[in-house]
Amino acid sequence: MNQQQIETIDSFLREGNDSDALKQLHHWLKDNPHDGDVHYYIASTYDSKGEEKKAYPHYEKAMEVLLTCLIETTHDQNIIQYRNALAFYSKQLNRIWV
Repeated sequence: MNQQQIETIDSFLREGNDSDALKQLHHWLKDNPHDGDVHYYIASTYDSKGEEKKAYPHYEKAMEVLLTCLIETTHDQNIIQYRNALAFYSKQLNRIWV
């Protein structure tokens, strides 16, 4: 998301226009399905409306995008040594391991 888009969504949310914000966010998501910011804003908007089940997949995708960016761009050796594990688990954040 660019700064203008963030300001647009923030304006909708400040005015209590959650449905307009979600409509615009879902529109942007069609063009940018891997935009972590869009997923995060969708998730937090659903979450603030008490719609956690709709929020969760978007939180999950936002975290996946963040972790992918981290492992692709880091120079930190402590992170690099866990690159494969981070890549594996980033796509399975909601899985319960027993």
